[in-house]
Amino acid sequence: MKQLLLIDDDETYILALKVFLKHKGYHAKIVTTVAEARKVIEQEELLLICSDLDLPDGSGMDLLKEVRNGNRTIPFLLVSNHEIEDYETEAKQKGVTLCMEKMKVSMVKEKILEYAARS
Repeated sequence: MKQLLLIDDDETYILALKVFLKHKGYHAKIVTTVAEARKVIEQEELLLICSDLDLPDGSGMDLLKEVRNGNRTIPFLLVSNHEIEDYETEAKQKGVTLCMEKMKVSMVKEKILEYAARS
């Protein structure tokens, strides 16, 4: 079964997204580190990846680069509390699908659903 991968070290935030997506009919796997995300990406067929920029063991930006270097075209959404202008140019160069402000939760939910439905 294809699923969504949500990566964030804020467990309350990520769990709230997972519950929302479950109510919308999507199964989401949640992880809190880049290392855990790598394992899931290798083992699972995914519809979408949504990652925080800052993670305890690395960066969502590095994970984005790895995913794109692996010739994966899966939608990759990057969320952060940082100003988008601080990282969006680099993220676009690495192949991000969309950068969003993490605290605009309604928009994050909407975009996850939109890109998951497209996949």
